[in-house]
Amino acid sequence: MYRDIGRMLHERYQREGWGAKVIPRLSRDIRNELPEVKGFPERNIGYIIRFAREYDSSVNLQQPVAKLLSLVPLPGK
Repeated sequence: MYRDIGRMLHERYQREGWGAKVIPRLSRDIRNELPEVKGFPERNIGYIIRFAREYDSSVNLQQPVAKLLSLVPLPGK
């Protein structure tokens, strides 16, 4: 859930180029609209966005072992 939220926020940020007050406003809006939902203070929203950005960039990277195997001929081939 957090990765999906972070990805959506990051994509929207890239499209619209938010100002400095977006995360505090988002945190306040969530707290006001959904008081029973916990875990969305400003700091956590920043962490959520950072996690999604880092996770998505690492998913597309090829593992180092796979790179090595493509360079080293296997026995019998």
